[in-house]
Amino acid sequence: RKGVRTPAQWIGFVKVWQEARSLNQIIVDVFMEIGLPVIAFPPSAALISQNREIYSWNTLPMSAALENGIVPIINGDVVFDREIGGTILSTEELFRFLSVLWKPNRVLLAGIEEGVWKDFPTCKSLIERITPASFGEIESSIEGSNTVDVTGGMLEKVKLLLDIVKNEPACSGSIYSGMVPGNIENTILGINVGTTISSYNKERDLK
Repeated sequence: RKGVRTPAQWIGFVKVWQEARSLNQIIVDVFMEIGLPVIAFPPSAALISQNREIYSWNTLPMSAALENGIVPIINGDVVFDREIGGTILSTEELFRFLSVLWKPNRVLLAGIEEGVWKDFPTCKSLIERITPASFGEIESSIEGSNTVDVTGGMLEKVKLLLDIVKNEPACSGSIYSGMVPGNIENTILGINVGTTISSYNKERDLK
């Protein structure tokens, strides 16, 4: 995440790429099995960063896929970096960049946790809604992850979603568990589960 310089680090860079590619292929295979037309667009093949910020990304092939009814699949990935050699960009960082181009209505993050916990890892008090105005009051209570996450864990996910909704006030975000049967379908249908992140304090219709 902090840079790739030495031969040993570049070997690690390649190994992380292999793992990300293998995981993404599982997702692609599942979509293909249910008849959803998808194509993977790995950021490592089309994106250059500069000090961990996206410097250049050729998104024209993804736009062409969308125009022709094909769903582009991206994933967190290693990328080459103009200043620090190489780094890792999370899926949420990629979403933030793409949201400026495509202005989505919603950004949905399905993970293991039911949402953003106020008391992680006890996990008894779920935060139902986070807005830019309320974030300062709860920031210190949001923890990371039970596993190693070099891109920042739950707190970074919340911050990146807040960036998106601040730039695109009509957009809302959701962080919820993809492990609970029905959650993914319900969220796609506009039923709020987990934690909602928006620019507004009140509920609003999801189109």
